[in-house]
Amino acid sequence: MSNDGVLGALVLENLEIFIYKFIENDNLISEKIAKKPKKVIKVTFGHLRKVIDLFIFKQKIEQTNVIKYHMYLLFENGIVLVHDIENKAEQVILLDDTKENAGIHLTQHCADIDYEKGLLLVDITQRTKDREEHYIRQYHYLAKPPYTVMNRVLEGTKEKLRFFKQHVVEVKTMQKGTSGKGSELFVQDLANDITVFWNNKHNKILQVEIEKDAIFYMAENTSGKKVEKVICKLFELEDNKKI
Repeated sequence: MSNDGVLGALVLENLEIFIYKFIENDNLISEKIAKKPKKVIKVTFGHLRKVIDLFIFKQKIEQTNVIKYHMYLLFENGIVLVHDIENKAEQVILLDDTKENAGIHLTQHCADIDYEKGLLLVDITQRTKDREEHYIRQYHYLAKPPYTVMNRVLEGTKEKLRFFKQHVVEVKTMQKGTSGKGSELFVQDLANDITVFWNNKHNKILQVEIEKDAIFYMAENTSGKKVEKVICKLFELEDNKKI
């Protein structure tokens, strides 16, 4: 679903994408019309497997006030950008498991989008016979091919990845001494290459939600047989703008 509620998409196992429209000229479209696909797009890249996420976002061209909607389609082994999904629906591969990128893997829940900018953030794992590397990458639909605007090594197996303003929020699975693995939450300032917040007090971080001025997360703490769930809020302090 686009963040303004205008368009939605349904992806079938045969990689057909049904595009639905729910709002026209700021008015809800009748159910009879809205339940029929406005357009059906067939993904033309057969080597990509299993869709794990998609993001629909809006571009407003200031000179003409024309509005176009585009879509990032994320697979386990690649990313496709679909330009102007209501009309031309031109498909471009941003990333795939080719010889150059052999062994790449994308993880569900480890991607996010800045809807205002059309900027995609993804966590990429690349596995070879003797090593595994983790890095995050940003793509922008108006950038020159290959559309990459940032690529950064960020080690650790990630469970979740989100934007928060100019920061990146990541939840990682970490070894906690002899007690086994648990979740840790990091807020990274990539522009200055620093970690501005770190929390390792919870056994498991279940969910992360981002609002305009705060990060909310639900965590689980275990003490013996007792399991406690907590909800926490992180926000910037007014004096020094740290988390």
